[in-house]
Formats: sequence, structure tokens, C-alpha cells
Amino acid sequence: MTDRLDLVRALQRNETSMMRTLFPADPRLARRFGIELRTVGGAVCMADRAFQIPLLLRAVGFGTLGEAAPATLDRIIRFFASRGLPARVEVADGVVRPSVVRLLERAGFRRESERHRIHVLETSVAPVSPVIAGLRVRRAAPATFGKAVRDGFEVSGDLGLLFERASAAHVRSERDRATPLVAFVNGA
Repeated sequence: MTDRLDLVRALQRNETSMMRTLFPADPRLARRFGIELRTVGGAVCMADRAFQIPLLLRAVGFGTLGEAAPATLDRIIRFFASRGLPARVEVADGVVRPSVVRLLERAGFRRESERHRIHVLETSVAPVSPVIAGLRVRRAAPATFGKAVRDGFEVSGDLGLLFERASAAHVRSERDRATPLVAFVNGA
């Protein structure tokens, strides 16, 4: 289980580092949509008052990046409650100890049918990439990258605006770590 736990921790560290840099990259956007991030006992809590969807409203790392203790869970619940939001704690099923799930259940949490899923390919051989005629990947301007992210997530309205502007702001603010790449087929 240690290998799986190490893998989950690495995935969650990657995801939470993106959460920490992506949405706060544009402070005006964060204020407009009520986005706030805070680390609570090792878990990263993300609150978004404008879009109360699981992807943008959850604590990541409970029982993996941080200790799954009653006091930590209480602080997570208070973080969300003080913002008038429901507390959502994402756990790595099959990786965290069963006692972590029991602690959540005793506190009144229930399993949701909608889940954020991570797919992992564990292999030492890279898969063969399909050939797509006319496919080119190019560095893009931040605004073009942001539009590609919005289109890729197939979101519109204010949520689309959030994805677009946050992604563009992220690559502007993280120039040394984030490269905006966009795929084009036959120039379009």
C-alpha cells in the first residue's frame, strides 16, 4: 500500500499546487467568484462561493497529505461553515485507512455519487501515440491558452470565464514553471 499511497500523495501534491497557483493568479477574479484556498492540517481546502461544484469546493489530502484526526476534520468543517458552504472532503478510496472513512461517517459525511476521478497508467513502456494528420502543438499567448482551456472543459458563462481567465493569469504569473501549449489541426 505504500507505493499506492506515495503515488496518491504525489498526484495530490501536484493537484493542490495547481489549485494554489491557478485560481489566486488573478486576485480580481478570485474576489469576483469568492475563491479562497487554505491549508488546514495538511489538507488543501478550496472554497468557491460562485460555483458550488465538487471540483471547486473540497478539501484534498485528508488522510494522505495531512493527518486524518478529529481536530483537523473539525477545522476543515469550520473553514467551509464560516463561508456558508457545505464541507466536502475528498479521500483516496482504497488508499486511506478505513478509519478515515469511519471518522467522516461519524461526523455526518456521506459518500457522493459524483466523484472526481484520477486515472493513472502504471507502465514502464510508453503507449504508442496515434498519428493525427495536420496536428501541431505550439506555444500560445496566455489569452489563447485560456480560451483553449475553457473550450476543453466545454464550459460557458461565468464558469467558462473563470476557467479561461484563471488559466491565462496562471501562465502569466508562473512563466518560469508553466508553458501555455495549444494543439492545432491544420492551423485551426
